[in-house]
Amino acid sequence: YVEPDMKKIGSKNNYRIFKQSSMPDTNVMALAHIHNAIELLYVNEGSFTTILGETEYYIEKGDLLLIRTGVIHRIFSGSEEKNSYYVIKIAPSLIFDFAVDSNASKYILNLKLGEGKKCKWTKAELEGTQLKAITESIINEHSKDDYCSDIAIKSGCAQILMHILRETEGDGSSQAVSEATDE
Repeated sequence: YVEPDMKKIGSKNNYRIFKQSSMPDTNVMALAHIHNAIELLYVNEGSFTTILGETEYYIEKGDLLLIRTGVIHRIFSGSEEKNSYYVIKIAPSLIFDFAVDSNASKYILNLKLGEGKKCKWTKAELEGTQLKAITESIINEHSKDDYCSDIAIKSGCAQILMHILRETEGDGSSQAVSEATDE
C-alpha cells in the first residue's frame, strides 16, 4: 500500500500525530505500506514487532523508532492485553522551513537513505535526553490542543529531526547532541 502524501489526506501542516491501538482479534497494527513522511513511533504501552524493509525490530514501552521515508514497513502488536503507540509523521518539506536552502537537500537525503544508521532508541537510551523530552512535549501539545500548540508541535518536530540528524550523521553520541543543544 502506498500512502498518499500528507497534504492529500487533509493535513495542512507538515506533521500529523495520532495514537494507534491494538485492533481487536488481530495482532496486525499496520499492513505493509510505504510513504514519503518521516515517521516516529513512541510506544505508550505494550510491545510491537516492526519490520522495516527486511530488518525486524522489537520495541516496547518507552522506546522510539524512526521509520525513514520510502521504507516499506509493517507493524504487529505484542501479546500484552493493551498495546499502543503514538505516531508522529513529519513531511520532509518541514526541513525547508528551518534549514538553509543549500543544506536542506542533504538533510532530507539522510532521512531517506539511512541503511545501517540508527533508527531505534530504547527507553534506557532515551532516559534524561532532549529527544525524549521533545517527543513527549509534542504528544502533550497535541493532546491538550492549547493556544499555540500548532507552533509548539511544528517547532518540536524540527527539533526532533535536528537531534536525529546530528546523532545519525555525527559520532552517534547522544551526550554530544545534548551538550550541543544546551549551549
